[in-house]
Amino acid sequence: YALLDMADFKDMASIGWARFVVVLREPAERLWAQIWALLPSAARSLEGCIARAEEVVADPALLADYPESDYARLLHALERAVDPGRVFWLFHEELTGRAALQPLCEFLEIPNILPENTPPLPIRHEPDLPPLLRDDLQLLLAPQYDAMEARFGARLPALWRARRQPDRKAGRP
Repeated sequence: YALLDMADFKDMASIGWARFVVVLREPAERLWAQIWALLPSAARSLEGCIARAEEVVADPALLADYPESDYARLLHALERAVDPGRVFWLFHEELTGRAALQPLCEFLEIPNILPENTPPLPIRHEPDLPPLLRDDLQLLLAPQYDAMEARFGARLPALWRARRQPDRKAGRP
């Protein structure tokens, strides 16, 4: 969904009673995973990923290479094209355990997943995001966090709410 525009969503919504399930990953983690995935195989290393992420931080125009990280655009397009009752928003960090999936099952009008069938989260292929780089990416993506906070408020997972604030960067070594 992250690459579709309003016209695409309207077209999809016109097909019967289509429902939309959107899973959002913490923005800095999402961008980090995108950077990793788009690196050429020869450069796919922790050092290569850090170098590219630092380039993006230094030149925010490079975010255009990672359109999936523009959650504000996705939110705008989807909510204007599709009846809100047909859209279900989930956070990646919440996709663990049967109880967490209960609201999704109710939305889809399907039985809840049996405890023994609860799937684990997908295996991550990218290395862990270094903490200082996480801070920089969170600052870069501040408009995304702000849009998600405005839309979801207290429903945002703790990791999203604990992001580094712009005025705190000045004191960083």
